[in-house]
Amino acid sequence: MDNNSPPLKDTFTYTITDADGDTSTTTIVIDIKGNTDYPPVAVNDSKEGTRDANGKAQKVTQKVTENDSDADGTIDKTSIKIVGADAGSNGKTKTVAGEGVWTVDDTTGEITFTPEDGYTGNTRSEIDNRLEEDRKFG
Repeated sequence: MDNNSPPLKDTFTYTITDADGDTSTTTIVIDIKGNTDYPPVAVNDSKEGTRDANGKAQKVTQKVTENDSDADGTIDKTSIKIVGADAGSNGKTKTVAGEGVWTVDDTTGEITFTPEDGYTGNTRSEIDNRLEEDRKFG
């Protein structure tokens, strides 16, 4: 079936006969469900950071998959990648000049913003990330 396949239903009847000539008839119904392999749904995230006593911005970590969903519940947290990430980082790091570095934890999928040393400005840095479902076919 392709990704847009509708459910299918087929019904047929058959008869069996034993050695004495007795018969029995029954009906078989076969239901094939339509496509249920939909992509995961990522929802925007937001988190407010804190400052130390000197006004320096502190590290902030966001669990980006907490509000995301997947029809079959198989979000693969290791698939989280930052869109527009630094070259060679495999989608796991993005540096914002004058602010700091965004990184993705390879296991949990959490994204952390680490401000540059001495950074005291306000940041409204926005990054895009993508996720995939964990496809396991048995």
